[in-house]
Amino acid sequence: MISSSTQPVRQPQNEIFDSFYELFIYESIEQIIQKHKNKEASQISSNAPGQQSQQQASTVQQDIYHEIDMIARTLGRKIIDLLIRDIQYKFQTQLDTMKFICTEFWKFTFSKQVDNLRTNNTGTYIFTDEAFKFTGRVSNNDHESKEYKQKIKCYESFVVGLIIGALMNIGYDKVPIVNTQIAGTKLVLTVNVPLPNLS
Repeated sequence: MISSSTQPVRQPQNEIFDSFYELFIYESIEQIIQKHKNKEASQISSNAPGQQSQQQASTVQQDIYHEIDMIARTLGRKIIDLLIRDIQYKFQTQLDTMKFICTEFWKFTFSKQVDNLRTNNTGTYIFTDEAFKFTGRVSNNDHESKEYKQKIKCYESFVVGLIIGALMNIGYDKVPIVNTQIAGTKLVLTVNVPLPNLS
């Protein structure tokens, strides 16, 4: 029987780094949201009462999602650079690429590997993360509230940007179509990728 003392132990410094990293991402997203909300409030105050339209509010949200997506793409590219910088790694197939994203990339970014990867072998890949911890800070809110859904959409935009940035840096000429859905702490990510030019 193996005693508990022989089991691998996660280093405390790694846990501290993970906590700071998670907090950094959360605070970065919060700052982006607040920046656009302040801009929206300033525009409203300069207009006549009641002039803000639903379309304007929707535009503000789209601006938030877009900025988060762009920042995440940059982060995704930098993470891939870091992971393959010191190795001569050649992605032989599309599946090799996706496995790398699900294991090394996901582990570096979210401290764990994807729980499940499925594919139809025609360019569609479905990742499932059963314990996506980044939504834990908003999981206590009313799941049907507008605020909660907007916050979750921000994290969905973040994940989409990460994956797109990573895949484009690996050598995919076209932006892959990525959809993601978060329910509680479960994340399901669907990636539809064109054939890459990895030469």
